[in-house]
Amino acid sequence: MSKKRHKFKKRYLLFLLIPILAAGIFVAAYIHKLNSQIQRPDEEKVEVKVNEDVVLEKDDEDESWDIALFGVDARDKSLDKGNRSDVVMIAHVDGKTKKVNLFSIYRDSYVNIPGKGFDKLTHAYSYGGYELALSTINTNYDMNIKKFVTVNFVALEDAVDLLGGIEVDVQQDEVKWINGYVTSLHKESGLNKVSLISGPGKQTLTGSQAVAYCRIRYTDGGDLKRAERQRTVLNEMFKKAKSTDVSTLMDIVDTMTKEIYTNLKTSEIVSLAKDVASYEIDKSEGFPYHVVATSDWCYADSSKKLAIVAPTNYIGDLETLHNDVLGYKNYVPSSKVKEYEQSLAGYQKPVTEDTTTENK
Repeated sequence: MSKKRHKFKKRYLLFLLIPILAAGIFVAAYIHKLNSQIQRPDEEKVEVKVNEDVVLEKDDEDESWDIALFGVDARDKSLDKGNRSDVVMIAHVDGKTKKVNLFSIYRDSYVNIPGKGFDKLTHAYSYGGYELALSTINTNYDMNIKKFVTVNFVALEDAVDLLGGIEVDVQQDEVKWINGYVTSLHKESGLNKVSLISGPGKQTLTGSQAVAYCRIRYTDGGDLKRAERQRTVLNEMFKKAKSTDVSTLMDIVDTMTKEIYTNLKTSEIVSLAKDVASYEIDKSEGFPYHVVATSDWCYADSSKKLAIVAPTNYIGDLETLHNDVLGYKNYVPSSKVKEYEQSLAGYQKPVTEDTTTENK
């Protein structure tokens, strides 16, 4: 090979490397920026509890993982303990099939909070932040979840607005509550312009309207219907994100990382955002599947009974969850769960069609 041709090849290779190196530098700088924005816990001081005798087996080729999603009703930037979790969801993400199973755990679920006793699930986050909330979920439902993301309503509002709004079929009994919550949200933020909806029907909701929709709980269905609304908003955001350009997705990630509290690695967040178009939401459900809305004594206020959502098919619902949603093999309830079942014996009843909450 002539020296002239050799020099040309070297220059050509250098020409190709320049944009690759530039892209690499940009990605590294972008990830560094995101990493510096995210609020993270000191995991060396955290101990998330699990039931030691539960066996959670999966197939060798299984590539799924679970993320707990908490939405706290915080008006400031506080995302740790001291805030109740109005939203509690688990996203079961399958990296192989690219399917996501999304299920809400009702905020008023009657659970045994480690170190406290029976209380509403929402109070676990207030007492001990994500550490106690995850410990409560794991020990009451035989899970082993370590990853979490916490956001407040500001993050949700910003994300919906960046997506250009989401389409929701608003019911007549929801209109006054949406407008009422929108008005109060704007008063709290100090903004003058209030964007109200004119009536029911399928329409595009803004960020503040979507947040208001998520907060409604005073219509038929109470906490169960509120959880359904929250899943509706998340599902619609997911659909919109799948058809959104990369630049907008980067803006959303950039904005959200300033307003979230998580132990997800920055690379995991970027990877999920990058591959969002490849994923499909397969199941979207409320959990437990069979419940009764009632009242009982709670640690939060031992002087009076508080409104709760109690499981009426505790073990049966756990078996369905583990086998059909989480993909575990040969699940056997732990001794701790069997102990809790005895405490919940007064609520257990035969499964009937009118007690199910599936697909809500």
